[in-house]
Amino acid sequence: MTRFLFDTTVLIEPSRRREPELSWLREALRTPDEVGVCAVIVTEFFAGLRRDERPRWESFIDELTYWATKRETARQAGIYRYEYARRGQTILIADALIAATAAAVGSTLVTDNGKHFPMPKIKTMRLVRYAIRLNADKPPVHPAHGPAIASRTNRGHPSGRRRGS
Repeated sequence: MTRFLFDTTVLIEPSRRREPELSWLREALRTPDEVGVCAVIVTEFFAGLRRDERPRWESFIDELTYWATKRETARQAGIYRYEYARRGQTILIADALIAATAAAVGSTLVTDNGKHFPMPKIKTMRLVRYAIRLNADKPPVHPAHGPAIASRTNRGHPSGRRRGS
C-alpha cells in the first residue's frame, strides 16, 4: 500500500465542485492507497470553507487517514526552515510542517505547489499525476488544458513544454 498526503491545494478545486478534480478525489478513496491529511492541511482547508459547506467536508476529511504532528516531526520542520533560510529561501511554517509530516509517515505529497517543498527527501506529485496513476488505462483530460501531463521535468506545464519555449 502506498501512502499519499493530500495538500490543501488539491482539496480546494474539489471543494468548489470543479471537475475533473472532484471525481479524482472521490476515486482516491476507493483505492487501496492510504490517503491522508495532517493538522496544517485541515486547518488551512477549513479556514476557506463557508459555514454551510463544513458538514459535508467534515465527513469527507474524517474518511481520510489523519497523521498527527509528533515532537520529532515538529523538530524536523524547524530544521527545514533553518536550513533553507541559510540558503536564502523562506519556507513557511505550514509548509515545513507538511513536508516534515510527509517525511515522517513515508508518504508522497500530492500538491499543486511543488516549489514550496524543495526538500530532496520529499516526493511530490500533482493531483493530475495521481489521477493518471489511478486510471492508467484512461488518462484524464482536463477541460481547460487537454491531456493531463505534468512532472518536475516539464515544470507542470499542461502542454508538457517548459515555460518560455
